[in-house]
Amino acid sequence: MFHRSLWLHTRTFPAEAGSVSGARSFISRHLAEHELSYLDEDVRLVASELATNAMLHARTPFTVGLQRLVGAVLLTV
Repeated sequence: MFHRSLWLHTRTFPAEAGSVSGARSFISRHLAEHELSYLDEDVRLVASELATNAMLHARTPFTVGLQRLVGAVLLTV
């Protein structure tokens, strides 16, 4: 199945405590930029949980991706 991407933002964060906050800010900035601020609270919550898990358990840098598909927003960590 092919999903057409309308835009994509990615950023890699180091495995340190401040990176979770940075990931939340990254999400908020790009959702606002694309007039999707109404998704901010939910997407930030999920991103925060996933970033925390990546930082604590993998202990390696992690990449956050925020992508707009037709009819959906895809968050990857």
